[in-house]
Amino acid sequence: MQALSADPEVADDELRELLYAPHADLRMAALGTLVARLERHDLEDLLARYPNERRACYDNVIAELDRLLYVDAAVGVPADTTS
Repeated sequence: MQALSADPEVADDELRELLYAPHADLRMAALGTLVARLERHDLEDLLARYPNERRACYDNVIAELDRLLYVDAAVGVPADTTS
């Protein structure tokens, strides 16, 4: 999974696709890479669109992105996608 985040050849669109992968580790690795690459407004847009783009989405992606954008920011915790 670390190769995913270390590989600049993996496009953001490919990472967004991986947010729908059946394996949680893969989803979280893709999300961590997107968090490192994207601006806050792009992440907010991702959070707004993610549950509506497909019939099935994953709660852990929504919860983690929400936590990173709003909970951690409100209490001053640096972004960390390893939890």
